Amino acid sequence: SIGFAKAVGNYAGTLLPYKEIVEDGYDEIIFLNASDENIIDEARSANIFVLKGGVLKTPMLQGSILPGITRDTVIKVASKIFNLDVREEDVSLDELMNADEVFFTGTAAVIAPVGRVVYKNNETRFKISFEDSMTRKIRERLIDIQYENIEDPFGWVIPLGK
Repeated sequence: SIGFAKAVGNYAGTLLPYKEIVEDGYDEIIFLNASDENIIDEARSANIFVLKGGVLKTPMLQGSILPGITRDTVIKVASKIFNLDVREEDVSLDELMNADEVFFTGTAAVIAPVGRVVYKNNETRFKISFEDSMTRKIRERLIDIQYENIEDPFGWVIPLGK
């Protein structure tokens, strides 16, 4: 896998496990780090964020993590607008299972909330509803910037001439 690039080969190896989890009633896979299975990497086609208190963590960019544009925008919106302590560092399975909120980011998903995580028959259901979540606030603020419903504080929206 060459996670640093959006290459079709990265997705081929996920097809069988994805088929299996869908058959079991799940929506997505969270991959573990190949060298330390107590650390999470990312989802099948999305980056992952884990929120606990005012700290928002996402795995640091390394060979297996895609440097997604949505990932980068979420980091900026979360830290600069919502004043969260955003950390790009290892995220442990324990942190995942004990988080307040978890969400995925990606081009297609934008920001997708996670309702529950199951690992080796241990299940965590996240108690904060999407309506009351920081996930929703970040998602809506990002979309408001994209659609120019609010002032773009980052200079991302550029008018194109004819």
